[in-house]
Amino acid sequence: MLHPSKPVDGSDINKSNQSMFTLIKELNLPYVKVDQSLRQLHWSNSFVQLTGLKDGDLDEYTLIELGASVRLMNFINRQLRLSIKYEQITKNVFEHDEEVVNVNVFPEVSLGEQTYYVLLEDLSMQQKFEELLTFQHQMQAVSHIAASVAHELRNPLSVIKVFCSFLI
Repeated sequence: MLHPSKPVDGSDINKSNQSMFTLIKELNLPYVKVDQSLRQLHWSNSFVQLTGLKDGDLDEYTLIELGASVRLMNFINRQLRLSIKYEQITKNVFEHDEEVVNVNVFPEVSLGEQTYYVLLEDLSMQQKFEELLTFQHQMQAVSHIAASVAHELRNPLSVIKVFCSFLI
């Protein structure tokens, strides 16, 4: 059954945006909120830590300036530009050396003003855990092979030992 659409006033949009912002803060997600000209509006301390920036960097420099010296910030800039260009959510994974970060950009319209949330998720520990798990499985396989080889060598040696004891 179709329901007639009801007009949305600014207070509904503002409540929705406020609840999204509240949820992001409560979950302590690394985020930065930027406007359409890529100026930072606000950010979390966990965002600063994950990106490797210094405390005052986001106050002093733009994302574009930070992108010149920090690879992850350059990647974030590219994702923001894609989100602005296509007016949609962008999701991508940044990988450099042992650093793996999931980058999500969410456009938001609030009172006719376009802003963007950039949410980060550190996948580095997960990747290290998976590598350790793979290593453990490899070591288990090697130990099974070593046990099989030892068993195959022990059987003929036991027979030879018994025959040698008869000869002596």
